[in-house]
Amino acid sequence: MPKDRFADARRDLRFIGDCPVCGRPMLKGPSIDKHHFLPKSEGGGPDDAQWVHRICHKQIHALFTAKELARDPELQRPSALAARPEFEGFIDWIRKQPPEFNARMRKTRRLRK
Repeated sequence: MPKDRFADARRDLRFIGDCPVCGRPMLKGPSIDKHHFLPKSEGGGPDDAQWVHRICHKQIHALFTAKELARDPELQRPSALAARPEFEGFIDWIRKQPPEFNARMRKTRRLRK
């Protein structure tokens, strides 16, 4: 049976569940954010928000505008979002990082214009 490399994090008292985007454990604190899968600016409300890692949240907004997130129902489902080609490399990389890992993210060149 493979060893769960995040077993200690899942036993931590701050553990609140696994990130719906990357699947790593989330611990209460500065490494998590609430993400509105249907943006508030596009009519989303509290029911559209879920806890995700801050770095996953930053990556979502680095790749997609609020209008794109609202227009495409696939982008409103965490599992479908993580399966997008734009996300593949990020997901492979982030799953190797510890639960509280955080880093700066840059918007894609397309969104920086």
